Amino acid sequence: MQILYDRIRKDGIVRAGNVLKVDRFLNHQMDIHLFQEIGKEFKRRFEGEEINKILTIEASGIGIACIVAEYFDVPVVFAKKTKTKNIAGEVYTTKVESFTHGTVYDIIVSKEFLGKGDKVLVIDDFLAKGKALDGLTTLIQDSGAELVGAGIVIEKGFQDGGKRIRDKGIRPVQSLISPDVLSLLLPAPSEKPGYFPLRPPCPLNKLHTRLHWNGGMPESFPQRQYLLLKYGQMHLQARPAPFLAGILLPL
Repeated sequence: MQILYDRIRKDGIVRAGNVLKVDRFLNHQMDIHLFQEIGKEFKRRFEGEEINKILTIEASGIGIACIVAEYFDVPVVFAKKTKTKNIAGEVYTTKVESFTHGTVYDIIVSKEFLGKGDKVLVIDDFLAKGKALDGLTTLIQDSGAELVGAGIVIEKGFQDGGKRIRDKGIRPVQSLISPDVLSLLLPAPSEKPGYFPLRPPCPLNKLHTRLHWNGGMPESFPQRQYLLLKYGQMHLQARPAPFLAGILLPL
């Protein structure tokens, strides 16, 4: 999804551990125009599916799910992380491990809002280890509802969540930013921890990537291609090489 890719490239920030910060537009400050485009795209991808409910998890998935639900004209249910006083009656509950926060927590949905006959589309902002999606899937199974599919805004390919979820038979899983594209935006796993803002693009096999100096070329580069710096511009020389020592790519 080009508009989302461009926005990540412009405003995304990568922190140590390959944590991609998109809080300028996705999961803290929210760009509603971008959300509308995301909603349209998920509607296109799940066109023809019978969906009567959207399920997400608090908190960052809620905003996206609400805009997506507007295009499907269905209600949103979000799994809460704590049982508050306003949840009366019986609930479905399971445990979820958070990769970002390094914690394990309970998620809860009232049995009043999820049950047999519901055809559910799961919406979330990230798919990393897949633990949140695992938890939401468990709630759906426990309720007797049917999982129609999952819509993910950004899927991280360097973690095994997407593959593991698909191997379990949870399909379709639709990611607006797929792992092969995201790998060109993120630093190589071998980089030292640091704070790396994403930078303007350089052509690479018809895709774009942020380039940076790490004493060699990122491992994700196809055919281990390297760059030459000429007249202040970055040019791609398409022949294999381990690295080009001594060339400092400007940040």
